[in-house]
Amino acid sequence: MIRLFSLLPFLLLLTFNIQAQEDSIPAMRFGSFSLERELVLPGSPEKVYDIITGDVSPWWQQRFTRQPYRLVIEPNPGGGFWEIFDASGDGVRHATVIYAQRGKLLRLDGPIGLSGRAVQYVTSFYLSSVDANKTMLRLSVYIAGAYEPAVPEMVNQMWDKLLFQQLLPYAEQQLGGK
Repeated sequence: MIRLFSLLPFLLLLTFNIQAQEDSIPAMRFGSFSLERELVLPGSPEKVYDIITGDVSPWWQQRFTRQPYRLVIEPNPGGGFWEIFDASGDGVRHATVIYAQRGKLLRLDGPIGLSGRAVQYVTSFYLSSVDANKTMLRLSVYIAGAYEPAVPEMVNQMWDKLLFQQLLPYAEQQLGGK
C-alpha cells in the first residue's frame, strides 16, 4: 500500500505532462497533396541544370537562417541539399539527391522546409529544350504524411515565389532573356 501512495504523485505528474504536451502540438492531419508548375527559362537544359544545382543561394530564399554560410545542392546521387549555418558546420540537410541527370532531371527526397514533420516529400525538376536558347522546367512535388492543415497552401506559395519571383529573374540575369 505504501508503494502505491508513493507512486501516485509521480503518476499524476506524468499524466499532467502528457496532457500539456498534447495541448502544445498543433492540429495535424494525415494526407497527401501534390503540385506541378512549369516555366520557361533562358538557356540550354544543361545551363539551367547548373543554375538549379551547386550554390543556390542567389535564388533560393527559403532558409532557416538569414544569411547561411553555404546553401548548396550537390548534383549527384546521394548528394545533399545543405544549408550550412556557420563555419563550424552547424546546419540542416533539406533533402537528398536521389536522381541526377544533368540537363534532364534532378530529384530530391527530403522535407525542404518541413523539417521535424513526419512527411515524405519528393521534388522533381524536369528539364527539356524548347528551342536552342530556352528550357522548359517542370516541377513536380509530392508530399504525404502528417502535417498542419495550412501546409499545402504554404508549400504552393513557397514554390510560386521560388520559381517565378526568384529563379526566373536570376536565370534571366545569368543566362540572358527578357
